[in-house]
Amino acid sequence: MGKETKTTLYLKQNENDIAFDPIGSFKEYSHLWHRGFPLELLPDRKYDKFIKDVIIVPDLQAILWNGDPDVDAICRMIYKPRCIFDPLKFPIASDRFGPCNGQNIILSRKIISDYFLFPQTERQQDIWASFYIQSKGYKIIYTKPGVLSDRSLGTMGRYSVITDMKKEYCGMEYNKKLLEDLMINPEFIHKYLSEQSSKSFREWKEIIKNL
Repeated sequence: MGKETKTTLYLKQNENDIAFDPIGSFKEYSHLWHRGFPLELLPDRKYDKFIKDVIIVPDLQAILWNGDPDVDAICRMIYKPRCIFDPLKFPIASDRFGPCNGQNIILSRKIISDYFLFPQTERQQDIWASFYIQSKGYKIIYTKPGVLSDRSLGTMGRYSVITDMKKEYCGMEYNKKLLEDLMINPEFIHKYLSEQSSKSFREWKEIIKNL
């Protein structure tokens, strides 16, 4: 983390191409998509523009998962996917916004004040956190799987896929518009947060600043 890294960089197709789906970049899983990717943009995903061995210095490393991938509830209901990613095809990155969950990640110290899991946004907490840091200029890199994910494990079980879908609705409604606004001004994130969530974020930044 924080070191120069050779990666395959996927490039935007045009100025309206604002989002990157790391899961869909793998041909064998092109029918799937990462949780938080704007649903309206699914038909327009393309990966034919890329540059290999680009040197970037990542600020966040998203370590992917074999087994149950982090797809949204709609994708899970349709496909019930199980994935085994080819480790030789990593790392990957993009010049567009890419969703990233809050588990199995490594953060550089310098982004801590800007990386915040926004309360009262249900299953968009980590997704919007990743979108926000990218709007601030930080870079995300996706690396080979480091875990075998199994949603059936856990003493308390997992939420049903229907419950997950309900908790993802705000993302279905706002993810695309949020990205369009973040391209204009990162602080437009507050348009999508409750008063309490905005206040919590501002307090977090003050706490970190004073450490």
